[in-house]
Amino acid sequence: MKIKLNKPLKLDVILENLKLITIINGDEISFNAFKLIELESILLSHISFPENLSSISKTSILNKTLREVVRQNYCPESFIKILSSELKKHNSKIEQNYYILCSLSIDYLPFNKVLINNSEISFLRKNYPKIFSKPRKDIFKKMNFLEQENHEGYLKVIIKTRGKSYTDTFEESMNNLDVFRGILSLILNPTLQIPYGTARHEPINKIRLGHFYSIHLENGENVNDHSYWYQPDFFQKTFTFKLENKTNIKRQVNWFLKKLNSSKIKNEICNSLQLYVNAFDEKNRQSCFLKSWTALEKLLDTNMNEVIIKRCLAIYSKDAIPLQQQVLEGLKKIRNEFIHDGSKVDDNISVHCFQVQRMIYHLLRFNHLRFPHLFNNIQDAAKFLDKRKIDEMTLLKESKMLNEISKINRTKC
Repeated sequence: MKIKLNKPLKLDVILENLKLITIINGDEISFNAFKLIELESILLSHISFPENLSSISKTSILNKTLREVVRQNYCPESFIKILSSELKKHNSKIEQNYYILCSLSIDYLPFNKVLINNSEISFLRKNYPKIFSKPRKDIFKKMNFLEQENHEGYLKVIIKTRGKSYTDTFEESMNNLDVFRGILSLILNPTLQIPYGTARHEPINKIRLGHFYSIHLENGENVNDHSYWYQPDFFQKTFTFKLENKTNIKRQVNWFLKKLNSSKIKNEICNSLQLYVNAFDEKNRQSCFLKSWTALEKLLDTNMNEVIIKRCLAIYSKDAIPLQQQVLEGLKKIRNEFIHDGSKVDDNISVHCFQVQRMIYHLLRFNHLRFPHLFNNIQDAAKFLDKRKIDEMTLLKESKMLNEISKINRTKC
């Protein structure tokens, strides 16, 4: 994919402002840091980069581009050429395997390994392999994290992903883990729960990310001394896997993975799963509701509330539609009050979050993933929902019309 600039971008205006904040001292180029960050943020919002780039890589490529543009006298015509050249340099790096070590807030999963997109995700019931554990401990020891790293009952995870840049690969790996967590959350999260006391301030998701992540090379060494990540709002609580549910959960997860891997709209579904699972990681229920609503919009290919309601209702039986319509009308009202009126948090916001989760699960289970070979794009999946409630007489009439059109097309003039 080539880099594209959105038409509203006035590049000459940005570069004129860049000139005002540039300091040139011989061969050295520096900028007013705060104003540069603002200009970069404007440019990043207008530039369409390839999807496999991390935010760190995008900023790095843009920063190198701006420095070269300064050397070429702030010429707007040179900008896209230099930007494309920097992207080409970034992509010219040799691919290698990277290993991300992290953990999940569950004590067991009935899988040793799963494949999600370009990532091989392994689950360990004991310790990390020695080749990784010592470098990982060394880097956390330097940061005084060592005593906090081992969370009792947390399942250890290694994500193996092949890539050209450790920053891009880390982001890709965590996105793929989120896809798997999204599937698990749809299955293992409660379908409804009324939180009391401190539970009101806990994330809904039962399977959350551990506190610390490290990234390693094939030989086990850390990528460098400063490449580690941690959750600033980490909440520790282990979810106990019920062994009596092992067969059922394994069967459900395998169904989701099989259907997802054969779907032509895999990327769009993965994106929605990532949005959903990150929404349910939120402690703030209003943020959870709004973010999960966005995931629902993505699946339905629309942000029009009436269309959302119509398409969601298409998956329900005739007897279930009246109640589900009331649910969706209520969700629409709450969403509009948050977005347009800035209303205070509804006391029932947790219930609304679970209702959105149920809609996402049903759409995937009974439409998007149920017919993986039927849809060429997310628009097809949405249009199919529009047609699912057409009565049989209408379908018969359309079928007869199509047969007549076919006969006409076969007839020679």
